[in-house]
Amino acid sequence: MGHFFITTAIDYANGDPHMGHAFEKVGADCIARYHRLKGDDVWFLIGMDEHGQKVAQTAADQGITPQALVDQVATSFQRTWADLNISHDQFIRTTAPEHKAGVRELIEKIFARNPDDFYEKSYSGLYCVGCESFKTEADIVDGHCALHPTRTLELVEERNWFFRLSRYQKFLEDWSKKSGASGDWAISKVEGCNSGVIVTVSAPAATSVPIWVQRSDKSLSFSPWPECQGKKWRFKQFFHRVFGGSK
Repeated sequence: MGHFFITTAIDYANGDPHMGHAFEKVGADCIARYHRLKGDDVWFLIGMDEHGQKVAQTAADQGITPQALVDQVATSFQRTWADLNISHDQFIRTTAPEHKAGVRELIEKIFARNPDDFYEKSYSGLYCVGCESFKTEADIVDGHCALHPTRTLELVEERNWFFRLSRYQKFLEDWSKKSGASGDWAISKVEGCNSGVIVTVSAPAATSVPIWVQRSDKSLSFSPWPECQGKKWRFKQFFHRVFGGSK
């Protein structure tokens, strides 16, 4: 008997579930069921990404708070997965207290090991609310995001916190046997969105860091991170992963 962990993308909580969400969950469910039939110890994780500008904007349009919106949407998603008999072991929400604790613990551990892995700088560019990210010229077609051609790109200038991913470029390339780790990773969010987790670390200026590492940390906080308590195999065996889904 082996151990098998599988996770889908976590879905944005700004609208009801649709066929794209179901396609991904059903596919992952088939894989999870197959491994259970083999006798593997399976952990199948799905969930909701409940922070972001789209969530904040949708809530404002409906005249409710972001938390009220995501509570409604999460209920709708969970009802859908029950109707489809999706056999997930855990449904994680990025507004959940255990997830927030995991984010804080992760950031504190990184900061304790290499404080300068985090740095702040000003940044400006064209921002796609649909992707929740800045876009380069290669990502833009006819003045619009290639993935969201009906949305208008917004010119945004702000100060962001970044993770110094470029420091680990060679390690990541050697580990993955391919390039693609270049550039540093913005870990905070644009102003005006419900960023969710505030982490204060022991920086020289007592810096408050609004952290946006929800998607990566959800693969740790399922265990539950940081306690993990006898579930260390889940950290070591989560290379089977389904990416995709609809945003």
